[in-house]
Amino acid sequence: MSCVNFQDARKLSEECWRFGICARNVYEVILTRGTQCIRRQNSFILFFGRQKVPKPKLIIIYGPPAAGKLTVAQALAKKTGYVILHNHATIDLVRSVLPSKSKNQSTVLMKIRKDLLVACVADRVPGVIYTWVYGYEDDDAEFSELIQLYKKGGGTVHLVHLVPTVDTLLMRVSGKSRRQYRKMKTKQKIRNVIKAYDMYTSYPKYPSLRIDNSKLSVTKTVTLIMDEYRL
Repeated sequence: MSCVNFQDARKLSEECWRFGICARNVYEVILTRGTQCIRRQNSFILFFGRQKVPKPKLIIIYGPPAAGKLTVAQALAKKTGYVILHNHATIDLVRSVLPSKSKNQSTVLMKIRKDLLVACVADRVPGVIYTWVYGYEDDDAEFSELIQLYKKGGGTVHLVHLVPTVDTLLMRVSGKSRRQYRKMKTKQKIRNVIKAYDMYTSYPKYPSLRIDNSKLSVTKTVTLIMDEYRL
């Protein structure tokens, strides 16, 4: 194998990882005008010394409405380069097609979310940030299913539970950033949903990083997440 410099080797490493090739040695490497080409030989194992190939990551940011999930997700995405699977993007899609009283809404919604996550881990998308309004016990089955699907595909899952105070939710609910999607926009709706569902108990079957971001900046919240999960 011809010698390559460090920068070429790093680019090649990233290209190998992006396509999900995981191994210990490169038998043949062809570098042509910046294009990386890897040729398989026999039982070909990849790459570069003893470097460990990272697993795709799923970061689930969950919590009550107006907790700042999307705001934190967007800031985290800028830092990591991960893609965002936004809760309301899927909800708004389904509601724009199916009638409001359709009994199929929840089924179709979960199928879309599951299919997207399965496709992401299969295609070795480096990281997905997924936001969710989670209700303790009410959503446990669906939560568990998504986690297991992603892990079964070879990915790693990290949970972040945002738990600002109810007063903070009421203050944030009318914010401009919430107008883009069909989100709750009144204090009464927030009070109703908090009363109807337990959104402050963390998902019990998988460890979560709990953050009270009532007074934390978005930057500080993102830093806590990145430090905890070494992103």
